[in-house]
Amino acid sequence: MNILLINYEYPPIGAGASNATFNMAKSIVELGHTPIVVTSAYKEWKGRSTEDGIIVYRIPAGRKYQDHSGILQMMYFLISCLIRIRKITKQEKIDKSIAFFTIPCGPISWYLKRKYGIPYIVSLRGGDVPGTEPKLDKIHKMLYPLRKIIFRNSCRIIANSKGLASLSEKIDPFPVHVIPNGVDCNFFETKKYSLNKNPEILLLFVGRFQAQKNLTTLIREFAKTSDVMRNLRILLVGNGPLKESIFQLIDDLKIQGQVDWVDWQDKKSLAHIYKSADVFINPSLYEGMPNTVMEAMASGLPVIASDIFGNNDLVVDGVTGRLFSLDSNQELLKSILELAGSFEKREKMGNAGRKRVQENFSWLKVTEDYVNILKEAQG
Repeated sequence: MNILLINYEYPPIGAGASNATFNMAKSIVELGHTPIVVTSAYKEWKGRSTEDGIIVYRIPAGRKYQDHSGILQMMYFLISCLIRIRKITKQEKIDKSIAFFTIPCGPISWYLKRKYGIPYIVSLRGGDVPGTEPKLDKIHKMLYPLRKIIFRNSCRIIANSKGLASLSEKIDPFPVHVIPNGVDCNFFETKKYSLNKNPEILLLFVGRFQAQKNLTTLIREFAKTSDVMRNLRILLVGNGPLKESIFQLIDDLKIQGQVDWVDWQDKKSLAHIYKSADVFINPSLYEGMPNTVMEAMASGLPVIASDIFGNNDLVVDGVTGRLFSLDSNQELLKSILELAGSFEKREKMGNAGRKRVQENFSWLKVTEDYVNILKEAQG
């Protein structure tokens, strides 16, 4: 099969869904099919190319930033894609398609179904589900008729976590199937622990600097640890619209000497960063199924995460890390101090986390589930 994957984000731009699209495309090649990715152009990344057996079309979308895209850029991508998709479909002989995000990618797959009878899957990723991000509520209400058409004509709606599936079903009267994200445990190698008498403990956050990631709460609670433990540092990896306010908060709390920052990293560099850390923290307000948590677990790190769907599909409290309630910042602080204070717990939970993702989450298995659905789908 020639399978079209539509996502306005694809490496080197974007975050979790971008990474998922890349890994699924790579696995489609392994399964003996041909993936064709349509995504946004960015700087020198533009036009058609073949990358490790993956055909990639990078089309104009007004993309301004590597790490995030605004509503206007999403709409630009949708229009740009609709203009070009007929030519791409004929040239690549598309058989089936997968739309990552209901909007802006769903309408493209729906158009291909209507025009050429090409079956498609809608892959829900988080922010495209009403109720996950309050600031998008008005837009979701306006788009309800379009979302309904997209869902009704799809061969399957898939969410990457049980919580996200449940939320979607409450809002829209369509059944949602769950297929989790995957992780490449061969690429992300386990951390080698060493016990020193006075170790410096490195906490790690990787993600967009935006409200969803709840980074201000993490910084405030981290600042309180200096009253108890003086050997803690935190490394922030990423960028985003709240960068300046985050740095200002760090200055206000006078913890500049304990906080390090690096901009977005490629996967190879990020794998090295995971191995250098001791504890991974994801304090998000909502998620689909966070790739960074899976990558950290594959790297042998214990994970402290907010008790939300996506996170709690991955982290087993007390076994692979700690889950904390968003209603209790004290639980976050307590979890940081608990894991920072015990080498044995970090090692035991980190090893358990790697074992969990090895046994339950692989990209090849995830992709095979998608492909099997498409094989059965009739145009």
